[in-house]
Amino acid sequence: MLFTALFAIAGIILSVFLISAGIGGGWVILGMVVCISLATVLFVGDIKKRQP
Repeated sequence: MLFTALFAIAGIILSVFLISAGIGGGWVILGMVVCISLATVLFVGDIKKRQP
């Protein structure tokens, strides 16, 4: 999870930089990072619930 969190933080920092520079692609990267992070959290949470 730490590895995923580090990449998510790096993606958020990159997207904020791109958005502040006026490049519209930053919003796309931000959306992708958020969606991938949410999917990962839901997937890991579901696996942890199924473990005895």
